[in-house]
Amino acid sequence: MSELRDRVLRNGYLVADAGMTWDDFLLASEDFGPVLFREDVRLYRSKRGVHQPAGLGFHTDYPGARFVGWWCVWQDEQGGVLDLVDGRLAASRVSAASASRLRDTNIVGFGRDPLPSVHWPLLFHTPPDATQYINYNPFGVPASPHHDTTSALLEFRLALREQFNETGVSIRLQPRQALWIDNWRMLHGRAALTADSGRFLKRLWLDDLRAPRPWERLLGVEAGAGPAPTEPHQVQ
Repeated sequence: MSELRDRVLRNGYLVADAGMTWDDFLLASEDFGPVLFREDVRLYRSKRGVHQPAGLGFHTDYPGARFVGWWCVWQDEQGGVLDLVDGRLAASRVSAASASRLRDTNIVGFGRDPLPSVHWPLLFHTPPDATQYINYNPFGVPASPHHDTTSALLEFRLALREQFNETGVSIRLQPRQALWIDNWRMLHGRAALTADSGRFLKRLWLDDLRAPRPWERLLGVEAGAGPAPTEPHQVQ
């Protein structure tokens, strides 16, 4: 197990010192696993929330990516903070009934070509590992959830806010600084940006070849894998 990967799995995230080049970032990211997708994160004409100035609530990224990494190209003079909250700790705050409901609630994980969008439970584990993992984004919630599901989702969202108030972390990346997170544990969000924001991050979705890989079933690699992938109706 690599040192970087070990530290992220232990702490949920890792911030690298400023001064890292793009090539350094790519090389370091190889310690986590293959790159599934890379994207420029900045404002431009797009319907996707990540490219819009409006704030983004707490969410995980594509569930097939065990890790997510960002490398900062440019940062605004003010704002541009990434907020992180430990979803595993937040989930431990909800009632047993709500946790059971959330394990039965499939959230849409929106893919990017060539990765298809998929359904996957909000709370899940990877046998034989009993550790609880998180897959959540507000745009992926079922369109007309059952009343009990609505209550469980509300309880989970309140738990996220309470957990952030207690142990949350706010990180304002500087140019040539990097951040990696455990995407199955840490949820991230940000406040609104100004309409003329020049904030520019490069993002990687990273696979993990050294751990159970439920995302293979997500993508239908194994026979008899869950619900068929669906096309995204909106992307966070």
